[in-house]
Amino acid sequence: CDAVSGHCKCPSGFHGQYCENKCSEGFYGLNCAHACLCSKNTTANCHFISGACYCIPGWKGALCDAQCDHPTWGENCNNTCPCEENISCHHETGKCLCE
Repeated sequence: CDAVSGHCKCPSGFHGQYCENKCSEGFYGLNCAHACLCSKNTTANCHFISGACYCIPGWKGALCDAQCDHPTWGENCNNTCPCEENISCHHETGKCLCE
């Protein structure tokens, strides 16, 4: 803490007089001054220190702005489509899609 003001110099991801508060959702970094850049509809949240985006199942990329590539789906695009060859599956649910 600062000897004159008594206010603490908070580490990244925290704020408050005694650094007792984690950044609010949607913000990160030093003094929680940075807004998360993640895609809003495809992101669960961003890391309160680094701003890294945590994608919802079916999405990938630094900003969670890209669908899983065929033949993958789900969380971190780690699942393989169970569909017959040449039939796509939904990138979030894995359900086979008729074309």
